[in-house]
Amino acid sequence: MKNFTVKLLTTLFMGLAATGVVSALPRPLWDQPTLDYKGYQLVGTKNGEVIVKTRGSGRVVRTFQLQKGLVVRDLFFLNSHQVIAASQSNQTVFWDLASKRIVRRFPERVYGISHNEESLLTYDDDTKTISIYSYPAFAQTCEIPLDSPNVGIAEFAFSPNDKFLAILLAPGRPESEENYPLPSPAKTHTRYSKLYNIQICQEVQNFSKKFQIYDIGTFTGDSKFYDIDRYYESNGTTEKRYIKEPLRLDLTTNELIKL
Repeated sequence: MKNFTVKLLTTLFMGLAATGVVSALPRPLWDQPTLDYKGYQLVGTKNGEVIVKTRGSGRVVRTFQLQKGLVVRDLFFLNSHQVIAASQSNQTVFWDLASKRIVRRFPERVYGISHNEESLLTYDDDTKTISIYSYPAFAQTCEIPLDSPNVGIAEFAFSPNDKFLAILLAPGRPESEENYPLPSPAKTHTRYSKLYNIQICQEVQNFSKKFQIYDIGTFTGDSKFYDIDRYYESNGTTEKRYIKEPLRLDLTTNELIKL
């Protein structure tokens, strides 16, 4: 996997994911963005700067500037380390690392990039819509309206084969500039996760209708299963039963298996 989409607490995981040791795990979105990859470290600032340093010596070799007054939210390496990208609340800019030339200025925040670097995950807070765009063509391939206006993306995970996407939705997202790096204050604590087949741009209904999942699960390395360890089970009424035991979804048959 050439793409490393990271923040401070997930740099170690992404290195493992690249070697196939672990599959796609959830990624927190509230810590200050930094990225260590090969001989470089990228740092995003509250002033819209992206600073490229050499690891070890800390020597600054490149500085890129996004729109001032907006916080850098996410950092990415693409194209075998040749292109870097950084996102803010309303845009993402792609640069050629060697020449500092702007490759593309994209008018949405990119939250993540698939392992094969062919899909970009974005979220539009005005329309409350999650979208998938192809890369490097930047053509929209999937559009998913949210069923609640009061939540946004808190965590996400692509399956190792990039055919499925798990998203944890929570209030206080997207984060406001004044509360950086924390989420915005929210009137509700409702949070829930959804699972999507992004090949056909549809939610996996069998997963979310019977169970209410409040955490991101884990894809197996072969992308055949999606596992969670706790959930609420509904009996069709307002009553819910909290269950803390493994539950597995077969991503081929959509069969739910209690382990």
